[in-house]
Amino acid sequence: MSGKLDVFIVLVGPLARAQESSESAAEKLAEQLAHEAARLDRKPSLQRALFQCWKKVFLLEFLRALLAACCFLLAPFLLRQTVNSLREGLWLESFGYLSAIAASGMVGGLLQQHGFHGFSHWGRQMWAALVGNIFTKMASIDAGAFTSQFSEGQVISMIGQDASIFPYMGPFLCIFLVMPCNILMPAAILLYYLREAFLVGFASCVLVSVLSSWAASAYKRNVKAKLAVADARLVLVNETLQ
Repeated sequence: MSGKLDVFIVLVGPLARAQESSESAAEKLAEQLAHEAARLDRKPSLQRALFQCWKKVFLLEFLRALLAACCFLLAPFLLRQTVNSLREGLWLESFGYLSAIAASGMVGGLLQQHGFHGFSHWGRQMWAALVGNIFTKMASIDAGAFTSQFSEGQVISMIGQDASIFPYMGPFLCIFLVMPCNILMPAAILLYYLREAFLVGFASCVLVSVLSSWAASAYKRNVKAKLAVADARLVLVNETLQ
């Protein structure tokens, strides 16, 4: 009997912790939403409420991602020291620099994987908080008042599409957060070593980027018009299935 109880605890324990974590995330978001609604000096914002809930997570993971980027940027400098040591015949010193390259890459990879895991958990928490508050709102007001503003198809679309973007895109947010540093720090290094050649190459990249953005804007307008029609059809399908 005790063996079966142990197995039950092992199986149900993670599920209970996940449910408790999801409920706490929903309560945390509900508290911030109430705070936003109570403010009179500005319009309530869901984005601000979400940021206030997880701003500590953003800061901590940003620092980890920045440290991972610095670990990866050490490789060119260590490689240069390795080449200089090999030219001077310092074999042990060159081996030490090679080992440092491997170690910095491993540390950077571990930090990056930790960021993926952390933001994966954050994405699931965000989804649970949003969906939990949607159902809480539906249960707290009159059905007629709710259906006068939202249809069942729109609610399904909010849960299945809008809120689901967080668990899907959450793991990659650590890359997006540190992307400015990944661009500016190597650019400063290249400018120091290449000087005029880097400026010419940078000007060419800016020109290509502007032209590409101009061409993509027209394409995005067409896609946006098509997506509006597709969303309307999806809402109609969800309402029909209900």
